[in-house]
Amino acid sequence: MYLRSSGADPIPGPLLRISQVKWCGGDSFDGCLLFDECHKAKNLTKGTKVGLAVQLVQERLPNARVIYCSATGVSDTSNMAYMGRLGLWGAGSLYPNFDAFSRTLNSRGMGAMEMLAGHLKVYSNESSRMSISWSLLVLRRVLQKQFWPRVNGLL
Repeated sequence: MYLRSSGADPIPGPLLRISQVKWCGGDSFDGCLLFDECHKAKNLTKGTKVGLAVQLVQERLPNARVIYCSATGVSDTSNMAYMGRLGLWGAGSLYPNFDAFSRTLNSRGMGAMEMLAGHLKVYSNESSRMSISWSLLVLRRVLQKQFWPRVNGLL
């Protein structure tokens, strides 16, 4: 499923685009969610539509594997709020919630951010394009019939 950045915007009629996530299988879905240009969700703490949509998709698909893709680095911990699947806060971590994680990291300065980046790389939670090889990539075009209903002829 493709959700563009404005994926939380209502579709005219009874459906919301985000509600089509149930197509993936809901709670039992254990496939991959790839959030390309995920930095657009960075303002989750400010309640932006994109941030809320990214969080909602992750909540509705709790068993999905998640990949956050962005060429934009994190300059402020508040921009990481949507990255809950990294396991840096919540159950099984040192921090009960994102706020505790963010407060602790911010109180320790830029050095703590650098250490976090190192931690993420060591545990393969982060990689840069320098470590990705495209040598075995094979692309093929696949045409798929539309699987969602048309609403007022707008889709």
